[in-house]
Amino acid sequence: MNFLLSFWHDENWQSSYADADVALCADMIRRNYKKPCKIYCVTDKPEGLRKDIIPLPMYRDFCELGHCYRRLSVFAPDFGDVIPGKFCSVDLDCVITGDLTDLLDNSPDFAICKDYQPPQPYNGSFFVLKPGARPQVYEQFKADPQGVADRAHKMGFTACDQSVLAYILDDERVFSESDGFYSYKYNIKRQFNGNLPENARFIAFHGHPKPSEVNLPWVKRYYRPSKRAIVLGGGSGVWQELESLGNIKDTASIFAVNDSIAAYSGKIDYAITLHPEKMPKWKQVRENNGYDMAFKSVGYGRKGFSIPKETDYYLDYWYQDGVKCSSGSSGLFAVKAALELGFDDVIICGVPMDGGINIHRGKEWADFKGYRDAWLEQLPRLKGRVFSQSGWTKELLGSFF
Repeated sequence: MNFLLSFWHDENWQSSYADADVALCADMIRRNYKKPCKIYCVTDKPEGLRKDIIPLPMYRDFCELGHCYRRLSVFAPDFGDVIPGKFCSVDLDCVITGDLTDLLDNSPDFAICKDYQPPQPYNGSFFVLKPGARPQVYEQFKADPQGVADRAHKMGFTACDQSVLAYILDDERVFSESDGFYSYKYNIKRQFNGNLPENARFIAFHGHPKPSEVNLPWVKRYYRPSKRAIVLGGGSGVWQELESLGNIKDTASIFAVNDSIAAYSGKIDYAITLHPEKMPKWKQVRENNGYDMAFKSVGYGRKGFSIPKETDYYLDYWYQDGVKCSSGSSGLFAVKAALELGFDDVIICGVPMDGGINIHRGKEWADFKGYRDAWLEQLPRLKGRVFSQSGWTKELLGSFF
């Protein structure tokens, strides 16, 4: 599944949004769509977007009408040349509160959020479209933009692009309350006294207020940037993979593993190892090099058996039905630490698990195959939250973008 965001500067529309709002919306999507995905953004300010968000140029059609009529360009028969495959368009003024994976994967070639102001049937804040599935929207509007808009308004339909959809399309599949889709203004505020329904997945904040203006616990819980970790292993491509993340790393916490603790010159937040007896050496090298030392160290340990003295904290392996699981290498141990510390997602660099050259030791890792089973065993815990930038783990988990 692909996702499409819209962020451009218009004196009457979306002028209050910034690059950080685009990144926040992308984070809500990633937390609630549990598979690798691509996130696109139509924008006139591509330079400020986060690295995982793919910029698209501004739509050429319908710009003279202003507002969001130009979004109807996605219904052009050839829009598949821009975004290949089905995509989900999401407005920035929303809060995503529940898992969307199965709903989107099983949606038809077009489906759209229900509107809550009769006679308006559709709300454009969220819709799914297979490119080319409803070409009549583009073709009819292209033929007479102002005429279609005027006729739609005379029928009582409002809000530019969704009024055109209401005028042209009949009886389409709508995402409604039964799917967990609600309006803050018309449902949450009036019917639920500000509380979140149990089945909620998507809350539209059309009009005012916007999510950032609402001081409710559930809004603060869901409308936020993701807490993200980056794990640095010892694979030969670790530094290139880290650099490929661009400005994603600016707001992420760095988990350095084993020899990368000493080798990485940048700031690290956590030093992680299954071999805590080696931590003093790595710390000493790091200190001798003048690198930042304000980090927490975590080593393998088991309460009642072996508690490491060389690290600030200790962590045991995963357990399944009371049985200790395999370690899966220090890379997987770092992933476990990040997840247990409450990070929403983890990007691993230099942990390919394919036996390539270890950048710090200059030789191949011959025993890698024996550790893969642990990754497979923990796959249900990892899928949708852990991503890899290279090798076998990338094939297993998918890349972040």
